[in-house]
Amino acid sequence: MRLSKCRAAGILAAILFASPAPAQPAGGAPAPGDQTLNVEGVASLTRGDVAAARDRAIDDALRKAVEQAVGTLIESETMVQNYQVLSDSIYSQSKGFVRTYKLNSEKQDGTLYRVSVTATVAVGDVKADLQSLGLLIQRMRRPRVFVLIPEDNVHDSGWWSSWSSSIGTVEAQVIRALKAKDFTVMDAATVRKSIEKEAALKAMEGDPAEAARIGQQTGAEVVITGQAVSAPAGSVAGSQMNSYQASVTARAIKADTGEILGTTTGTGKAVHLNSVAGGAEALKQAASMAADDLVSQIVTQWAKEASGTRMLAVSVTALSKDLVDKVVGSIRTDVRGVAEVYLREYAQFTARLDVDFKGDGQTLSQSLQGLAVAGGTLRVTTYSANKIDVKYIPD
Repeated sequence: MRLSKCRAAGILAAILFASPAPAQPAGGAPAPGDQTLNVEGVASLTRGDVAAARDRAIDDALRKAVEQAVGTLIESETMVQNYQVLSDSIYSQSKGFVRTYKLNSEKQDGTLYRVSVTATVAVGDVKADLQSLGLLIQRMRRPRVFVLIPEDNVHDSGWWSSWSSSIGTVEAQVIRALKAKDFTVMDAATVRKSIEKEAALKAMEGDPAEAARIGQQTGAEVVITGQAVSAPAGSVAGSQMNSYQASVTARAIKADTGEILGTTTGTGKAVHLNSVAGGAEALKQAASMAADDLVSQIVTQWAKEASGTRMLAVSVTALSKDLVDKVVGSIRTDVRGVAEVYLREYAQFTARLDVDFKGDGQTLSQSLQGLAVAGGTLRVTTYSANKIDVKYIPD
């Protein structure tokens, strides 16, 4: 599917907002192909901090400059043919895209701070950086991935000891696909020692909560789990060869929330004299199909989160019922990047919220820390990429 130029530019813009190009003074002749643009930036004043708002407004202007330059680049070069190509190639090093900039004007406008900037964007550098998946993974804070896909019948009494001691064909193929895209894959031999058999069984059978729990136990941010089975499919007429079929099911799950990043099925066939070799070849084909599809789904989901918003789970404790709406309202209106706040549950003085936010858990936690709400403040107690625990502290 072809990706629109606007969305392509928006994805890079969102990334640069998370890791903005460093401020540089004006000066030096522009290189061939550089673009000079006049842009405006705006930021909200938070707790009266004018200096911080000024910095954010400049970052906003520089982000817009790169967005415009990249939109032109994609249009003129026709570099992006589909979404996967963009996801695989747009994320490299963002610094250096803005070669120089000049601050033309700045002013405080009520609760906003506005700046006007003339920025020179190093388009050649942007083009050169459309080469790898690196920045997407960096933008997602290099999540660690654990792969848990034993082969054959997992209910066979011997599968646990066999799986615990060695990596199979399917896991090896999935790990290879992940490492080829620069994912951080955890060492199975070390991690498996901390996993309980019953938890592994439930995770492989499709229980996302158990998969998430395994991730939390092992320190993985993403758990890829599933099942893989190969079986004889009959003899080949007129020969001593036998055919074999295999299927692999796999799903990727965020360990902190249990959210499913992607799910897939792969199939494979092989013909061989040897049953072990034939089954292994069929599994390899099935695993390769499943791995490619699952990696594509993960990359697609991460690119969507990087370019737009993601749903973060926020739990606010020590909160009386009459303050719930006020907390929801403060997060919705006073925290930059919040698109919407949804109250999912209130029980035992705890409000469980889903916050649609442009950024990750660490970024949101920084904005929630110390947020004033109706005679008190919020204090962040724990956070991960997708989940934040907060306590309400009365003044």
